[in-house]
Amino acid sequence: QAYQSELGKELREHRSILKKQAAKLEELLLRPKPALDALSVHAALQPINLSALTEQLCTSLPCSLVQMCEAYRDTYQKPIDTALREALHTSSQAPKAAPLALFEGLLQNASDASSFSNTSQLERDATICAQMQQTTPDGDAVMQLVNVLSRRTRAHLRRLDAMMAQRNPSGSLKQVGTQVL
Repeated sequence: QAYQSELGKELREHRSILKKQAAKLEELLLRPKPALDALSVHAALQPINLSALTEQLCTSLPCSLVQMCEAYRDTYQKPIDTALREALHTSSQAPKAAPLALFEGLLQNASDASSFSNTSQLERDATICAQMQQTTPDGDAVMQLVNVLSRRTRAHLRRLDAMMAQRNPSGSLKQVGTQVL
């Protein structure tokens, strides 16, 4: 009798927890993607999680970043780049300046980047990357690479990577990014 009573109480608690989790899952599944992305970034800012921020911001299409910025501002009454800067500056982690510049560049240039790519720019970007492979990059060179990475479409960056690999089989955009950032 006592065992049944205890087991029943435990089962009711588990059922209550499962109901709450199901309701939360349902809420998240019905939420629009920009709002869910804004929630993910907000969660990654408290406490700061550079890996999660990098994944969320660097894998989103520029048009998705624009929508996410609007959703973040509507939900949290603050521009996402301001929240990012505040979180990075108040964090006990001391992040490199390059990731902050990349994140800010991605967010600030998302609307322009969603439509930018042409052959002459591809040549200029390939030249910038090739120069970085040949020398030890200074602060200006790092910012040039950050500008390339944050102001171009994914299609443009894939074409740039293919162009670099064609010109130099041992060189790629990923290698340059890893070396510099």
